[in-house]
Amino acid sequence: MKNSVLKLLITAVMLFLAGLLKASDDGGAAGSFLYAGGSGARSAGLANSCSADSSDASGAYFNPALVTAVKYTQLSFYYMAPSEGIAYNLVSFALPVMEYGMLAFSRVELETDGVERITAEGIKTGDFSDRSDGYMLTYAYPFTESFSAGLTLKLVTRSFDTYNSNGFGIDAGAAYSFGNVVTASVSLLNITRPALKIGSVIEDYPMNMRTGAALYLFDTKVVLMGDALFINILSDGRNFTDNKGKVFVRYSGGLEYRPFDFAAVRCGINQAVPAVGGGITTENFTLDYAASFAAIGVVHNFGVTARFGEVPTEREKKLIQEKSGLLKDKEKMSENFMNVAYGQLYLSALNHYNTGAYEKAQEEVKALLSIKTGDESVEKLSSDITVMLNRKAAGVKFDEAAALLVKGETKKGIEIIKNAEKVYPGIKDAKIKEYMANGSKEIEERRYMDARKWYEKVLAIDPSNARAAEMLGKIRDLIDMGR
Repeated sequence: MKNSVLKLLITAVMLFLAGLLKASDDGGAAGSFLYAGGSGARSAGLANSCSADSSDASGAYFNPALVTAVKYTQLSFYYMAPSEGIAYNLVSFALPVMEYGMLAFSRVELETDGVERITAEGIKTGDFSDRSDGYMLTYAYPFTESFSAGLTLKLVTRSFDTYNSNGFGIDAGAAYSFGNVVTASVSLLNITRPALKIGSVIEDYPMNMRTGAALYLFDTKVVLMGDALFINILSDGRNFTDNKGKVFVRYSGGLEYRPFDFAAVRCGINQAVPAVGGGITTENFTLDYAASFAAIGVVHNFGVTARFGEVPTEREKKLIQEKSGLLKDKEKMSENFMNVAYGQLYLSALNHYNTGAYEKAQEEVKALLSIKTGDESVEKLSSDITVMLNRKAAGVKFDEAAALLVKGETKKGIEIIKNAEKVYPGIKDAKIKEYMANGSKEIEERRYMDARKWYEKVLAIDPSNARAAEMLGKIRDLIDMGR
């Protein structure tokens, strides 16, 4: 395994060095400070080979998708010590927004002082400054644990002597991790291309593409990085007057080694500048330094990153996911509980129906229907309860009518019977049957006077009922015999 890793490293280094020899300059592309200046002292120490590996707020400089690697709210500062009148600095802020992804804002500044102002006649009339600023708003989202993508909207301004101009651009990028071994990335810069007018000159920014990879070795203590930057990929000739149709390529590579969790040493090289650097990390801060060995001399780079606020770490994100899973389980348990409670309520309603407690059964059925609609068994039970409640109400009215008929209030009694039959058709036959059964029971228990009342009610309702007349006659005989 170790021999395979060593061969892979040697192959990667040889390919990278070959790329450096074939690399080309950018021909003076407009807006190079937004892709060649770097995002911090860490990137400077790695010769800006960070497009697949960045864990601070400034990662959007290389690829918008990289800011998803930020685990805290962060504020990053980068300062390049002025050299030959050139000053460069960058400030970035990143804010995780929980499950909604990551927001970041960066401001890049490049300023050249002491530029001589010379007239057409060659007369020097003083000095002026040339300043460019870039403001970048980034949103990135981790679609899976391995894949993330992001978008950057940027405003570019330039102040050149007495001229001022601005333009807008869009960058997009994606990154994919193959476990904890390799991360690959690609980004398109200036998909929407800023165009600045300086006097009579149109400064049209080229569309660029940056690709990169990071290889993690020895439990990520060693990171080997490589980048390829393709400048002017449309090659339509609008960007460079003297380089029509040309695509320029820049390669860079870097190596980071962490002997301890709190310390890192770095080195990097591209076709123009070798660099070395290092960094110290504490719980809330990271301090970085790099020295770039440029043609104008040694350039010193300083960076500081502050982490603050309570936002999800990887463990916290995992806990959030687990909590989400628990909530789903809880919802499922609640649903199961509701199903059990629903079933018990249905059995209770059915029992009350079978024991004649129709009002109670009706209340329980209403509760069941409020929980779930379309249950055929509950709807049938509800219909049966309604029928029995109507029968009960009609029976009460019928008892009232029978009492009136016995008293001789025939007209009123008949009217009530008609109304009762409308509520429950068949109530007349049911009540006659009930009265006859009650009379027979009273006879069995030798309560003849009570039995007579039941048969009198039957005959009051149905004078042609021969059985009731027969039983009433027998009762009279029994009463006479008892005397």
